[in-house]
Amino acid sequence: MRIRIAVSLCFAAATCLTITTASAVFQYTITDLGTLGGNYSLAHGINVSGQVVGQARTAGGDPRAFLWENGVMQDLGTLGGNYSLAQNINVSGQVVGSAYMASGSPRAFLWENGVMQDLGTLGGLSSGAQDINVSGQVVGYAQTVSGGWHAFLWENGATQDLGTMGGTWSGGYSINASGQVVGAVGTASGDDHAFLWENGVMQDLGTLGGSYSFAHGINASGEVVGQASTASGYYHAFLWKNGVMHDLGTLGGSRSSARAINALGQVVGYAYGASQDGGAFLWEDGVMYDLNSLLPYGAGWILKNAADINDLGQIVGIGKNPDGHSHALLLTPIIPGPGDVDGNGIVDGLDLAAVMTAWETVPGDPLWNEAADLDGNGLVDGLDLTEVISNWTTTAGALPPPVPEPATLVLVGLAAFGLLLRKARKH
Repeated sequence: MRIRIAVSLCFAAATCLTITTASAVFQYTITDLGTLGGNYSLAHGINVSGQVVGQARTAGGDPRAFLWENGVMQDLGTLGGNYSLAQNINVSGQVVGSAYMASGSPRAFLWENGVMQDLGTLGGLSSGAQDINVSGQVVGYAQTVSGGWHAFLWENGATQDLGTMGGTWSGGYSINASGQVVGAVGTASGDDHAFLWENGVMQDLGTLGGSYSFAHGINASGEVVGQASTASGYYHAFLWKNGVMHDLGTLGGSRSSARAINALGQVVGYAYGASQDGGAFLWEDGVMYDLNSLLPYGAGWILKNAADINDLGQIVGIGKNPDGHSHALLLTPIIPGPGDVDGNGIVDGLDLAAVMTAWETVPGDPLWNEAADLDGNGLVDGLDLTEVISNWTTTAGALPPPVPEPATLVLVGLAAFGLLLRKARKH
């Protein structure tokens, strides 16, 4: 009876600890990218080197395109006017976006090595660039001679009109390394639909049962993300893959929108919660996570939108910082170290609880947890428990210690003792 009570107490303690676990995905550190002297900034794009682009206000209140790198935010200037916005950046550090000319007309630009180049139009007055791939191909939208807006593909000084699908307008919003372009287009019926353009052919990607869709991003595998209306009329984030559009759901509210997807299939964007307030999300392996729940303890931020994610899992977007200002931000995954089962950046009672819960399980068991099998031998056992205890720490954590340190150490000893008794009882 005493053995049974001791073991039960150990596992009850583990259960209490696991309640505070946010999720199985990584926690994130957060970096405030600041401004150009004003009180506002937002991030739109990030490359694999961690260079970030977006828009920030100057001390005089002018909105300017910026490039952020290694803690320094650089003003990219304009084309003669008082406004610019950077949309994306490729691995070579080439930046694209929109900037005003002295005449007041907005133009697509390509910024490289300190020089901002006007990419022109399709015969009209205005244009805007949205994305650039590793080859330097640029996509966006531009006015035609007749004044309509069409998606364009710019390469080596030549601009190609990608056309429409029977409607009056189109816009290109993302391009991958293979030259596949996605965006939105007006159809002959008057509806706006997401499209995929490849080798001169524009394909309608459909909807989620409604009449509207819009594609924002495409990865190297040709997987497309965006937003589409459902049969009920709500706008939901979607993932289009192998010819099928999948509804990614929401965070409990009525609306969501996917903004970008990386090579690993991780999707970011914004979604409404049950109270209909918008927040940034990460979607991975069929699950949508509220990024606010994955921040360091006491961060004080409210994440509103995740705009881009690179292939290292770094995320950029906008949120309200602890001072209440809307600033551009960078989220960097905390890579789990030895013994960090839940990946929150600290080896603590949550990791102990995970090992205890999966104790002596193997793949296929209901309680099997691959992350708890720290040595990868296919069995959660004393070797995994030893790794947690030997790496025990309360410093540099993403979450606070679940109980005071002395009590936690007692729990470690109690857990080890209880597990030994449990094993002895089996034999």
